[in-house]
Amino acid sequence: MSRPYHARETSLLWLPALGFLLCGLLFGYLALPVAGHSGPVTCDGDVMRPGDQCLLNVNGSTSSSSYEELRARQEAGHGWEPVALTIGGGTLLIGCGLTALAVRNTRRR
Repeated sequence: MSRPYHARETSLLWLPALGFLLCGLLFGYLALPVAGHSGPVTCDGDVMRPGDQCLLNVNGSTSSSSYEELRARQEAGHGWEPVALTIGGGTLLIGCGLTALAVRNTRRR
């Protein structure tokens, strides 16, 4: 004797599957564009060279930063990409697994 069909059980499996897929894609979307990006140091869109100074005027206040300071800030800002890519990849794999289970459970019924 077969078990009666319960639409609620199947639909509840799709929710976490889609959630994990979307979270994985979001983490990948956030991390990939800047992963490994070590482009030139710029000041207000202009490429800087070693020894240059960047003078920015924001709301009447002028700030100065050297090429070396801006290069250090640029390199320090790229520490989270491997973490985001790992989390995104793991969540994407979990989402794919849950989706496969949801498809299998739907076809069995």
